[in-house]
Amino acid sequence: MADFTSLRTTPLCEESPGTFVLEYPVLVLETLHKGLYFQFSAANRTLPKGQRETDWRSVYCDLFSEQYLMYLLLNATFRGRGLALSGKTIFEEWQLKGQSEPDYYFRHDNRAVLFESKDVLVHKDAKAGHDFATYLDEVKKKFYEDDEGHPKAARQLANNVERLLRKQLPFDTDFDPAELIIYPVLVVHDRLYNQPGLNVVVNDWFQEELAKLAQQGLPVHHVRPLIIIDVDTLLAYHEDFRDGRLVFEDMLEEYVAYLHTPAWAGISPAADEQRQMQGVHPFALFLENYAEKRDMLGIPKEMLYQILPIINRGTED
Repeated sequence: MADFTSLRTTPLCEESPGTFVLEYPVLVLETLHKGLYFQFSAANRTLPKGQRETDWRSVYCDLFSEQYLMYLLLNATFRGRGLALSGKTIFEEWQLKGQSEPDYYFRHDNRAVLFESKDVLVHKDAKAGHDFATYLDEVKKKFYEDDEGHPKAARQLANNVERLLRKQLPFDTDFDPAELIIYPVLVVHDRLYNQPGLNVVVNDWFQEELAKLAQQGLPVHHVRPLIIIDVDTLLAYHEDFRDGRLVFEDMLEEYVAYLHTPAWAGISPAADEQRQMQGVHPFALFLENYAEKRDMLGIPKEMLYQILPIINRGTED
């Protein structure tokens, strides 16, 4: 693993005195965003004790990462289509007796998408080190089960798959469980989790839980593999989903097929190697390639035009 800590901290290179070059523009944007996050965190610590948020990270993840950013993007993605409910709406309108509601839910016809949002941090030593087992242990605590045995991500999605199939989610029961296609989606808020192969590992944990549901006689044959999608990818393509150039569930189905592309007669060793490598590609890479072939560049133009006046405020034309 490599976290490129130094480059992330200062993603600029001084080409000549007073002239700087962006080493990697994406890291510059991330530095600006994370810089604001830490400034707000520092400001919170200066507040009087009675006004201070005791768990700033939790507040940020809940109110911004999930309730603002993810809701904004998914509301646009599914606008005008099917049943789309945010976790906040579900919580306020249906009391689920202490059980964790989905962070977002969508169904159109016989296809349902269950979302779980995780804006989580992995300890920097685990990210920057070269011991993958240590890193995987840290990820498992975030995406499967923590040290106290509390369910996370994969288990939470499996729990909601079970409740959906048992018709125990009161906001949507008008379907045949045996015919319902379910897509479990884990939304992450750091591109670090796009690394090849991680989706395979987290889905393996999910499949362990799904096997338990099958043993209970639940119709899990139409439950698709767990798919990790980073919020930057949602941001990049949400206007294409909103305007119908792409259909979200179709992309999930295409991705599942892409991961499991079968070998064909006469396949060359090079082509077979590429086919096998596809099986560990993240959704972000798949969608980028898919969209690019169709002249979609993943640039949310309307949002960009709204941001530019803010960026250019106070500058000369």
